[in-house]
Amino acid sequence: MSPRRASLAFLFVVHVTAARAAPPASVDLATAEALFVEGKALSVDGSLAEACARFEASMALVPRLGVQLNLADCDERLGKTASAWVAFGEAAALARRLGDQREAFARERQDALVPRLARLRVTVADAAIPGLAIRRDGVPIAPSAYGLAVPVDPGAHSLAVEAPGRIPWSTEVVAPPAGETTTIEIPPLARRPAPPAAPSRPVTSAGPRRPPLAFWITSGVATVGIGAGAALGLAARSLWQEARADCDPSNVCTDAAYALATRSRRDADLATIAFAAGGAALVSSVVLYLAAPRERAVRVVPQLASRAGGLAVVGAF
Repeated sequence: MSPRRASLAFLFVVHVTAARAAPPASVDLATAEALFVEGKALSVDGSLAEACARFEASMALVPRLGVQLNLADCDERLGKTASAWVAFGEAAALARRLGDQREAFARERQDALVPRLARLRVTVADAAIPGLAIRRDGVPIAPSAYGLAVPVDPGAHSLAVEAPGRIPWSTEVVAPPAGETTTIEIPPLARRPAPPAAPSRPVTSAGPRRPPLAFWITSGVATVGIGAGAALGLAARSLWQEARADCDPSNVCTDAAYALATRSRRDADLATIAFAAGGAALVSSVVLYLAAPRERAVRVVPQLASRAGGLAVVGAF
């Protein structure tokens, strides 16, 4: 093979290899590199919080070993020992996959942080509560981690506990900067109180009415009027029958029969008046009775206790 063909063949192999190693077109490598460069500049200026944020954003776009090591170092300098410990471990794992010699360096930095780690142990008094959920800083804690001393960054951390049918519980704990372990015990969650029962509609049994005095007066007038009308009607009928006995078929009556007939008509007229007055008084008494208030009312109300139940009669007597 001529030197020119060998050179062309070498360039072809290099091109194919580079194309296979290139990141996908969807990966914004330029942005990832720009974030990394800006993070390095911020780190030199001492703006560690901003530098760590740039390194994290760069890693989210394109995971690279150099960026991961810088992120771990930035977290350590910022005092986030647990985050740095995790980041150095991820860097060592990435270096191992790439066959990079910096794996040993990452492991050494990670091991050096172990004595400085602050740890938080969460114990649960009643882990058998159905649906129990515990979150540390918003992140769920798996039941397998109950009682395990987990590395955390120094500073304030929140714990929130909840379960169906139980009153939620929460607290805050401050992890010390030195390598100490803080234990938090989650107490048994109290049960939520049962919702109040819907008030039952009382069953009301109305008492007798108490009519006014006018009712009794009109009732008396009705009784007397109807009674008098009935008596006068009977008397008028009796007098008319007696008068007819002294009259001939052509209705020519004696003076005595005429007097009896006159008395009969008078009694009949009085009976009509008495009946009319008694009927009007009777209607008035009925109206007055129906309009009278019920002053005595009885309510039957269900009563519930912890071990018994029944009915209570409530009212004014």
